[in-house]
Amino acid sequence: MGYYLSPAISLGEFYSDNINLAPDASRRSDSATIITPSLQGCTVGSRLRAQFSYTGQAIHYAQGTPKDKYYNRFNGSLNSVLYADHLFFDASGSYGQTVINPGQAYSGNNVFLTGNRTNVWSYQLSPYWRQGVGPLGTAILRYDYGQTGYADSSLSGSRTYTTTFDLTNPNDTVAWSWHLHWKTSRVKYAQNNQVQHFDDAYLSLGYLLFPNLQLIAKGGVETEYQPDGTVNRYGSRYGSAGFKYSNGFASLAVTYGWQYFGHVWSVDTSYRTPNLLFAASYAETTTDTALVQSSQSSNQPGAIVPLNQPQITNAYISKRASGSVTYLMSRSQIALTAYDERRYYRPSSLGHDRTTGATLGWNWKYNALTAVNASFSRERLTTVQTPGTADFINQTSVGITRMLMPNLKLSFNVLRQTRSSHIEANTYTANSAAIQLTAQF
Repeated sequence: MGYYLSPAISLGEFYSDNINLAPDASRRSDSATIITPSLQGCTVGSRLRAQFSYTGQAIHYAQGTPKDKYYNRFNGSLNSVLYADHLFFDASGSYGQTVINPGQAYSGNNVFLTGNRTNVWSYQLSPYWRQGVGPLGTAILRYDYGQTGYADSSLSGSRTYTTTFDLTNPNDTVAWSWHLHWKTSRVKYAQNNQVQHFDDAYLSLGYLLFPNLQLIAKGGVETEYQPDGTVNRYGSRYGSAGFKYSNGFASLAVTYGWQYFGHVWSVDTSYRTPNLLFAASYAETTTDTALVQSSQSSNQPGAIVPLNQPQITNAYISKRASGSVTYLMSRSQIALTAYDERRYYRPSSLGHDRTTGATLGWNWKYNALTAVNASFSRERLTTVQTPGTADFINQTSVGITRMLMPNLKLSFNVLRQTRSSHIEANTYTANSAAIQLTAQF
């Protein structure tokens, strides 16, 4: 019960020998002064939980035009109880910046002047009802409404309308488990009024064969997106079977089955020891950009959506693999993350794209006041605009952070970025350095 607020402000200096991430012939250097105020907060009560974070970013360039820019970033969410044990309401919202087209030079940092970023905002509202139904288990009926918009008028915002029903077995069930699920989503795009439908209904069953081993099976119907663009709602049956295994330090779930686009399989595994953390997964799903942006999966590393391409308003089949491994030592840790995602758009005439990437990071706590970090990432990007060719994006960074006082820290980072491409305008090398002083109150 109570609330928490944490304000902070940072003052930094930034320099890059290629502020516009351009080829050698048109690159230019610049420096910038950056002021970053921020505020984080949360509240916890018997019927309401809420949290938010806000970050502002004021940038003054020494030579760039315009001289001054200001950016805002916000994330917030709340969970409330409207009627005890039955009626609930969730809400979330965000505002920030995003890349428009990964097929061109881009950066995740606002200070670089690529002209390939825009402001994006979104929110989701979700009331739901939970009801016990005796020996059948617990039922939840949920409605979700979400909206996404962009500051760039050439990009198409979207609205999502989703209704979901779930019935799961009681917690005291021993051998058998079940999950009855129905979900229908409608996505409407603002620019062309195009509407996409995603429907799914299934029954999944589980049987505990041994204390650590469960057999699982699932069957249902879903909306079918054919290569020619034809959409058949609830027109395709699908099924899968597999197993789940878990003990105190490892878990493995594997399924194999069929869907309208072919044979599919999924894997989800993890392994944990006092010094080692490992996780990996693979899944094949049908979705579109608006649904990805309105879900938690949008926070995972992966392909950046080309927001100014016609594929943005079309469904696609996603085949995604990801994994991570972290090794923990007494004062440091090494972490490796990797992913590979392929997107096959519908209709198939829109083509497909693929992004593969990996990041290796190292953090070392030199002493109670000083920490050192280093990372290297590499990404291979194949877009629908450039079939048969690939761009390679590399980033190497090294940084050090020193606590000057309990609420005051100083950090220094150097960064090198390169991109190789068969399109000359996308090729660049940039070296940067930044120093930042941060005070918390």
